[in-house]
Amino acid sequence: MQIITGPEQLPADIDVCIYGAGGAGAYLLSRFEALGQGGRVRRFADTYKSGRFHGLPVVALDELLQSFDPAREALVIASTYENDIARLLEQGGIDAFVSYKNVDRYILCRLACEALPEGERLTILDVGARYATRDPFWLPIPRGRLRVYGFEPDAEECDRVNAEAKALGLDYTCFPIALWSSAQTLNLNICPALPGSASLYPFDYALLNRWKVAHSTDEYVMGREMAEVRSVPLKTETLDHWREANAVAQVDFIRMNIEGAELEALRGGEGLLPQVLGLLAEVSTVDDGRPLFADMDVFARSKGFHFFDFFNLNHVGRGRSPLTVAKMPRVSHRAGQCTQAYPLYLRDPVDAQARGGDVSGWDRTRILKLAALAELHFQVEYAFELLAWGADLLEARGGAAGAADAAGLRALADKALALYRDKYDEFFCR
Repeated sequence: MQIITGPEQLPADIDVCIYGAGGAGAYLLSRFEALGQGGRVRRFADTYKSGRFHGLPVVALDELLQSFDPAREALVIASTYENDIARLLEQGGIDAFVSYKNVDRYILCRLACEALPEGERLTILDVGARYATRDPFWLPIPRGRLRVYGFEPDAEECDRVNAEAKALGLDYTCFPIALWSSAQTLNLNICPALPGSASLYPFDYALLNRWKVAHSTDEYVMGREMAEVRSVPLKTETLDHWREANAVAQVDFIRMNIEGAELEALRGGEGLLPQVLGLLAEVSTVDDGRPLFADMDVFARSKGFHFFDFFNLNHVGRGRSPLTVAKMPRVSHRAGQCTQAYPLYLRDPVDAQARGGDVSGWDRTRILKLAALAELHFQVEYAFELLAWGADLLEARGGAAGAADAAGLRALADKALALYRDKYDEFFCR
């Protein structure tokens, strides 16, 4: 899926339909209006909403599928549910669409990355990279300040991800490797109907046969959809072995989506984890034979990470229910039982120092990287707190270098604050 970050990346001679009658869609419309091109946007589309939005008609998915002509109209997804929308469009026979990413809001992240020492990069591990280019959360990071290592056991998918990442201009290398706590051979359970659900754990059909997933144009009971499964033997590797074999000196952040194997993969990276600044990993919130959120939480905290937030909560309905609440307007938000989520863990040196912990390893570079990662995951106030704390820490160490680094952090925070005030002035306290 092609990603755009502004209207100027679209063909200038055709109209525009924005899929997503919400905040992201409204902001994209404002970008067109700021360029004097507001008239190009003729309509919105939305999975659940109808009527009008910002004075423009909102069409349902069914109507869009019947009326869309890629020769006359550019279709742009502007929604946090872009992956679901993309799947629905593809199922309906539309593949000519792009996704809009609003990178303007990541003010401090960009400034912090640009302030890193020459040659220094924010290094991210993307474990479970099948949909890497559909969720390029690294877009706000300046290209010359980013390096990503991906892991996808399907060699063909790995090649595809590498090709797509290259086309996007990303420094991204995907390895056809399955990660685990030790090197061994395990069975990978693959469901052809839902290839992204492939797991090293067996599927729990007692649960799946109860769960219903609903979208705009279809709904299905998970157990029936996943009835056809094949198992293939797969050799696993540990993160620590991969790191040593590939001479990877630094890893700053790990994001994981490997269908239950996240905790075992992290256990295979015990030597790597002390330098890592943050984790975002899929967890199960129901007892389906995979490690639970509680297990991940205990492990992450034992390694010095602090829980900050949940991302991408996944909810299911019930196959025997006569209602499909997920399709009911104004009732659908978080409809059903939460079965999966992505907890965010970050280092918190401010707390560590307050509790008498060792913060001698925190220098200007680590502080800048953690501040960038914090804002990237919507922890904006924590990012500003880090810069203030870091400036005090470096100044207290004494010397000309410490004073200069402290002054640099304060100047960066002041610049970011001014840009935030300029962009969001109405939200500042008077």
